[in-house]
Amino acid sequence: MISAHFDLREFIDPVTYQARGEDSIGLINKKLIAIAEFVRTKLGKPVTINNWHTGGQYKESGLRNPNSKTGAKLSQHKLGNAIDCKVNGYGGNEWYQFVKDNAKELFNLGVRRIEDKNIATTWLHIDCKEHGKKCIQVVDLTKVIEEIKIV
Repeated sequence: MISAHFDLREFIDPVTYQARGEDSIGLINKKLIAIAEFVRTKLGKPVTINNWHTGGQYKESGLRNPNSKTGAKLSQHKLGNAIDCKVNGYGGNEWYQFVKDNAKELFNLGVRRIEDKNIATTWLHIDCKEHGKKCIQVVDLTKVIEEIKIV
């Protein structure tokens, strides 16, 4: 366990973990661990990132192998700078409201962008890609849709 509720494998794809094991931790932004813990604690519900290590279907919701066909060539996932969180009963609208309600705390933990709720309909894409503004950008990963101001 790398935190109270998360195993390292939840942040790492299986190919990378098989090759590097526990050293894989050096490939991810440590802010993501604190962010995932905040989400889990605030919601009081289990949060799934990757679950391949327990027989689940998710293996690219944290770090993605650079050779993965999923996402853009320079995806924040491939840079160890993004996670996709899933919680039973949460869709795009619920995730969007969660981010708005907790924007200041999430920003202070390192969240800089989330994916638009119309694209991320069953998960919350969070990344730490800096953009130089004091807001959390809502993006479709090709353009900014909205900026949630930090008050």
